Amino acid sequence: MTTESHFAGLLSDPDDPVPALRQQLLAELIATVRDLNISVAASVLDIDPARMSDLRAGRVERFSVEWLTRVLVSVGRDVTIAVAPAAPIRWFHLLRERRLSGRVLRRRPVSHRSRRAGARARFL
Repeated sequence: MTTESHFAGLLSDPDDPVPALRQQLLAELIATVRDLNISVAASVLDIDPARMSDLRAGRVERFSVEWLTRVLVSVGRDVTIAVAPAAPIRWFHLLRERRLSGRVLRRRPVSHRSRRAGARARFL
């Protein structure tokens, strides 16, 4: 059974990146101790065999990202989180589309007299 099949139903919200991150960390942890039996792998990771069984079964929801990261670092793996923009924002094109479609709100020029009159009327 592959690791990917364990996680097929976990991603309920496609915009939530945490389950995918957990899945990636868990897959890396399983790959680290793949050739060892459960009791030996548990002793290498310094966890109990029941917890190791949950790892092998792919029960990602039982583990936090922080815990998975700490265990990976303890067995000599480097964990790096990179943040990058999803897609470049093209402001010029957005503004041009708005201008061409007429959705841009334009301010009317207001003379100084009308501004003053409005201000006096408020205070009188």
